[in-house]
Amino acid sequence: MTVPGPGRIVQRAVLGAGSSRARAAATVCSATRTATRAGTYSVTCRLTAAARRAQLRGKVRLSLRTSFTPTGGTARTVSRTVVLPSRKASFTG
Repeated sequence: MTVPGPGRIVQRAVLGAGSSRARAAATVCSATRTATRAGTYSVTCRLTAAARRAQLRGKVRLSLRTSFTPTGGTARTVSRTVVLPSRKASFTG
């Protein structure tokens, strides 16, 4: 993520958001990073065990929200949908 100056970057992924069949939206990863100056920063979000189990059942659609709050300013949030591929075990023989 490219930021214009110092501030805080927060990333959160939610499983089941926007689906009429989903029970409740569950947070499957979150990460925070502090930007000390303008530039490009990477934010790595590690999936929870529940999300990894869901990948074994099939592909997983996540709603990823990344927000940047500049020091002394208001937050700006960008949302996008990310589809993770299935991690089904493949058997041979």
